[in-house]
Amino acid sequence: MPTRPRCAAFSLIELLVVIGIIALLIGLLLPALAMARRTAQALECQSQLRQVNLASQVFTVEHRDQLPWTNWDNGNAAAYAPSAGWLYDHRVPGGEPDFAIEDGQIADYVKVVEPFLCPLDQDLQDQLPGVRRLSSYVMNGAVSSYAERPSHDITEFASDVVLFWELDEVDAGGSWNDGANWYDEGPTQRHEGAGSISRMDGSGKLVDADQWSTWLAMAPNPVNAAP
Repeated sequence: MPTRPRCAAFSLIELLVVIGIIALLIGLLLPALAMARRTAQALECQSQLRQVNLASQVFTVEHRDQLPWTNWDNGNAAAYAPSAGWLYDHRVPGGEPDFAIEDGQIADYVKVVEPFLCPLDQDLQDQLPGVRRLSSYVMNGAVSSYAERPSHDITEFASDVVLFWELDEVDAGGSWNDGANWYDEGPTQRHEGAGSISRMDGSGKLVDADQWSTWLAMAPNPVNAAP
């Protein structure tokens, strides 16, 4: 009677070697995947801010070169505010929690609310402080000369002046009290040490704290740029 050939099987040592190789490959791949994910988030953030800037540019064209209002001074009813600001309308009753992007000046040009939030903020929206619930980005207060006054025309600024930036999320207090900020309240560093900015000419990039500090030391500079 012929004997049936026996099937080869892994020994315990061979099985452990295979498991070890798989674990090693996973260990090598996970950091690369995490880096790819962070890069994708940073690119999406820049894309979101680009849409916000584009909406502001269209608004400006339709309003004889005047930029949207900055929402300076936390939408204080006593402040100068002839209309809604770029982000919300302070005249809507009920206080800050009821402020809505849909009431802002550029809402009709964006159509949806997603571009106002960096992807890192979207899942945390209800837990965010102040107007950061509405936007991860702030307008440069230079647009209204860091005061309760009308916005300047875009023609009064150089093309490389920063119009919007992704504000530092670490400062959860005063930095997030309205839709605009001082030039020394710089960008986040959560995208591999940098944050998104967008300029008057519609271009954008990631900028780190060192670059921001370098700009502040220049005269004139693209951040502290009130006409």
